Amino acid sequence: MELYTILNRKCCSTNIEAKTKDEALKSLAELATNSPLLEKYSAGEVFDRLRSREEQGSTGFGNEIAIPHARLEGVDDFLLFIALAPKGVEFAAMDKKKVKLFFVILGPEEKVNEHLKVLASVSRVVSQGN
Repeated sequence: MELYTILNRKCCSTNIEAKTKDEALKSLAELATNSPLLEKYSAGEVFDRLRSREEQGSTGFGNEIAIPHARLEGVDDFLLFIALAPKGVEFAAMDKKKVKLFFVILGPEEKVNEHLKVLASVSRVVSQGN
C-alpha cells in the first residue's frame, strides 16, 4: 500500500499544543474527526481507542517520533495523518525524548494484517531518516 493514498491532509496539523500524552491524544482524536471516514465517531471515542492502545505500550518510536494507532469498528478504509507538536510532548517514548512528530494510523477493526502492513510501512519511512 502506498502511504500517500491514505494520507488525509485535512487531518494534519503543524501546531499541536499539548504537554501530556492524554492532551496530545485528545488533539489527535479531534484532528481525526476531520476525515469523512470517521463520521460515525466522536473525538472522545477516537481518543478512547488511541488511549486504550497506548495502555498496552507506548507508541513513542524514538527520535521525537510517535506512531499512535488504533483499529475502529465500522471504518471502511485506513486513515493516516501527520501532526507536529513544536514544543514536544512527554509520551513515554523508548528513548525518553519528548515527541514532536506524530504519524497517526486508524483503520478497520477486521483488517489486522493490513493494519500491521501500514504500521510497518510508516515505521520503515520513519527509520530511513535515522
